Amino acid sequence: MIDFLERSKAPAAHRGISVRVLPGLDAVQMSRAAALHLYMLLQRYNWCLSSVNDYRIRWAEFWPARKPVERALLVLFVTANNGGEFGRRMVAVDAPVDFEAFELLPNVAPASPVVAREFDALLALHYSRLADQADICDWLRRRCPKEFALLVSIGGLSPAFRSGRLDPEHVRQSSRARFIECGWDRKGASALATAICRHLMWFYKTKEAALC
Repeated sequence: MIDFLERSKAPAAHRGISVRVLPGLDAVQMSRAAALHLYMLLQRYNWCLSSVNDYRIRWAEFWPARKPVERALLVLFVTANNGGEFGRRMVAVDAPVDFEAFELLPNVAPASPVVAREFDALLALHYSRLADQADICDWLRRRCPKEFALLVSIGGLSPAFRSGRLDPEHVRQSSRARFIECGWDRKGASALATAICRHLMWFYKTKEAALC
């Protein structure tokens, strides 16, 4: 079960929602808009899993349409409340009453820029708790030495980790852009950046397993 606990003293439009969204942390305060969007994503996730026969069709419609930040936070949200597992239906409890009107929406609109920024901030908080840049560089140097050495050689490391942005999707996009700037074609740049991203995600998974 997943709790959505509402602060009741503030006016409805300004009430924050307390949600356990990150592994290893107690509930964090989210804006109402961000909590509602996460709630709607959870309902669509549950809907996909509710049919054995139609699961693949439903998932193919739902998952690719989500922004990377939405996918990342939903995975963390479910695993934080499900013993580290993703892929099993979860029940939301104590959600604000007006959230119930969004349970059966046929689709979920992409996150607004404001909600996406709040999701980004939560991801940044999560990744910063798991490791620092030095730990990540040591891991990448061992796990994908060719791709990492190329990124360092073209000066792509600083942009990839600028402002403490350690999330895999940011690192992938920044690395890909730098490889293209330095002469790689789009396919080759994507392959190199994706390899770095994949190993960074693997690094985080090993850290997250200890938190769930």
